Amino acid sequence: MKKKLSILLAILMMLGAMLAGCGAKNNSVYVGTTWTLNSVEAEGIVLEGELLASAMDAATIKFDAKKVTLNFGTENGEGTWSEKDNVITIKSDGETIECPITDSKLLFELEGTKMYFIKDEKAEK
Repeated sequence: MKKKLSILLAILMMLGAMLAGCGAKNNSVYVGTTWTLNSVEAEGIVLEGELLASAMDAATIKFDAKKVTLNFGTENGEGTWSEKDNVITIKSDGETIECPITDSKLLFELEGTKMYFIKDEKAEK
């Protein structure tokens, strides 16, 4: 009887460990994608292409299953993200920013400056 109880207990412990590792999975189409800065709009002025490249360092946003990584030149940060109805909500350093995606462009707006990112197909998974 003790042997059966020990085996049952061992099986329950293994099942518990397996289930603990099965947290909610993020099935968003944005998981594994990297977005690259394509244009910036501030005070009616639009920077893009070579002009943007000469004026600013490269910027990317990468979405993993559980986190988002933000790289703006020498400034880097991480946070969490969620997605609903083509709007990505990024939470980082106590800030929450909603980034709508329209016409295959992700809009990241901060203090009146609009930064448009496009999906980097070369950086996919």
